[in-house]
Amino acid sequence: MGLLGAIWGVVIGACLFLLIQIPLCFHLNFKYQLVLDTTHPGVREIGKLIIPRALGLAATQLNYFANLIITSLISTRAITIFSFAQQLQQLPIGIFAATISQAALPTLSEEKEKDDNFAAFKKTLLTSLHQILFLVCPAAVILIVLRIPIVRLVYGAAKFDWVATVETGRTLAFLGLGLVAEAVINLLVRGFYALHDSKTPVIVGSLTVLINICLSLIFIFLVPGWDRPVWGLALAVAIADSLYALVLIILLNRRINYFDFRTFFLPATKIIFAAGLTGISLYLPLKLLDQLVFDTTRTVPLIMLTGTVSFIGLSVYFFFTWVLQIEELRAFLGLFKRAKNVIIPTEAVTETEAKP
Repeated sequence: MGLLGAIWGVVIGACLFLLIQIPLCFHLNFKYQLVLDTTHPGVREIGKLIIPRALGLAATQLNYFANLIITSLISTRAITIFSFAQQLQQLPIGIFAATISQAALPTLSEEKEKDDNFAAFKKTLLTSLHQILFLVCPAAVILIVLRIPIVRLVYGAAKFDWVATVETGRTLAFLGLGLVAEAVINLLVRGFYALHDSKTPVIVGSLTVLINICLSLIFIFLVPGWDRPVWGLALAVAIADSLYALVLIILLNRRINYFDFRTFFLPATKIIFAAGLTGISLYLPLKLLDQLVFDTTRTVPLIMLTGTVSFIGLSVYFFFTWVLQIEELRAFLGLFKRAKNVIIPTEAVTETEAKP
């Protein structure tokens, strides 16, 4: 079916995503009634919040189309390279950052209503922030250091030549510089939503879009010696996202009567330090094994190289997070214990139940 196969896959997948919810609705005896009460306080509150949110989504789409248009000014090949690199960069954000941020929003909203001093709100926000950093920082380092092997494994084909691989890898590396910032933005924006403030992220985000467009044009067309590099667009995105995250942190910090400096920065500094050491532990084995052990012109050795180096890097990361006593490591390991209990229940059997 060619391209239509992917299209039908999206349509069928969306339908299944809806249908799989229906049995649970019956199980919970959920009954829907069409009620439109515009005088209800909740409806009016949502009406006020949704307008800035819609404008924020519009700004995001504008940023996407601006990147597409600027990339098309370079070449049609650049569109593919930037899109492929951005898809890889968005993978850890979708898996880790978006998931944790969505899960934190209801708790943040509830704690904001219960506590005017924001003590519980700040604790939940910082816990979620550090969890995101713990998971995304090593992912960013892996994408930056192992960019070429990853691109070759994911997109390597007869029509995706070595030059395209190098350009996509370089673009991915520059996007990786802003990966942590973009991941944190997911949580910070929801922090403002929990405070019933959807205007601030929109205003800051709109200014960030303008900065991104200006920087993209400068890096691609105005910097001497740069011959319309597609990675210049990625660098602009990374800088704009970093500024966006920084401004949101500053504004949110003021709104909730300031974070405790030690509680905020100490775990984050430890995680970033461990991720930096992970980058070194990835780079050195990559160069040695690539030149001396594995023939990376073939797929199987390339997979072995990427897997071996990733294992070494993650081992180093977990070791240093353990040495530095980072609490997020304990929470991460706790997931495996809970998964084990789900797979192999450890329910005790009393003597009465054991008798025939």
